Amino acid sequence: MSVPEIEPGAALANLIRSCEVYCVSECCGIAAFSFSPLNVAAHLSRLSGEISDPDAIKIFGELDDLFSRALSLPADAQGYVCTVKGTNQLFSIQDLRALIDRMKWAVREAASVVSLSNKMEVAYEAGLKCGASQATNAE
Repeated sequence: MSVPEIEPGAALANLIRSCEVYCVSECCGIAAFSFSPLNVAAHLSRLSGEISDPDAIKIFGELDDLFSRALSLPADAQGYVCTVKGTNQLFSIQDLRALIDRMKWAVREAASVVSLSNKMEVAYEAGLKCGASQATNAE
């Protein structure tokens, strides 16, 4: 018996594609992905430099929906219930739960990454202004 492929929602599918950084899924399956807060932050803040609550809530909802659909599927003889489109990976319900937990954690922590990055940017800009005024005063 082959397992069905579940298609994630659009926001989640885009996040999955953005986290395909180590290789390509056709070659490495789930090992091609880095669902780290850094990669998630880069994806979610790419347009505005911030992570909006509605964007994060949408991802959480699509992750929950994905898991709900997987729960309704019977496992095959090896314990696999599905693949997730774009990952080239077979998932048991436990493996999928672990991935979803990891992704939710990364989305929650991504806001901290963006906040730190923005603080660093402000400090850098302040240093440039300070350095420019120091250079002018030295002349």
